[in-house]
Amino acid sequence: MCFRSQDGADWFCDGLSIIQSIKAADKNLYESVAERFNIGLEV
Repeated sequence: MCFRSQDGADWFCDGLSIIQSIKAADKNLYESVAERFNIGLEV
């Protein structure tokens, strides 16, 4: 992979850390990520 800046690489690593934490907690990855994006967006 190639990143345009250190910030981009940092964001990528943060995302991987979040995904790994969800998997370690044995939670559904799709539902957990969707929850994070849907906070405050109740219809």
